Amino acid sequence: MKQAIEFLLNLILHVIILFIILTVFFFVYISVLEKEAYQNEIDSVLRNEFLSQLNKLPDDQKQVIRSYLEDTNFDLYLNNFKVPNTYVTINNNWLVAVCVIVASFLILLFLTISFFVQHTCHLRLDIYNIVYENICLFSITGVIEICFFVYIAYNYIPVSPTVMLDSFLTDIDDKLN
Repeated sequence: MKQAIEFLLNLILHVIILFIILTVFFFVYISVLEKEAYQNEIDSVLRNEFLSQLNKLPDDQKQVIRSYLEDTNFDLYLNNFKVPNTYVTINNNWLVAVCVIVASFLILLFLTISFFVQHTCHLRLDIYNIVYENICLFSITGVIEICFFVYIAYNYIPVSPTVMLDSFLTDIDDKLN
């Protein structure tokens, strides 16, 4: 019986530590990388690809674009983009809340089972050893995951930067024709 309970507590503690490490790693590191990658992708497309394609257009098409740019009030667009998107803010806040609730539930479950077993079943469990083993295991795993993301995943290019530009230019061409 004692081994089964220790196994269950060990398993719950594994899940707690893994969940907390992955959650913190995502919000502190991965989400920042995602945002930077997204911004770099847009900058690359707009600055490099779009401008080079714009220079290749015939003069009459350039003139159409110039007149559109002169007639368009970009301040309105820029002001709209400065305001954080409420959907994104609500979604991200909800995600943080869910992560906190799940982590709290798992910790409470671990503490409840541990308390129940020690005070009602009178089993002496080596909780400190279980916690110590898990922290050591996940510290090593965490270092390996960080190295993986920094040296492999971060350098992986999922799509060519021109994919977005090609789609954008095709849409413009369809609208102008």
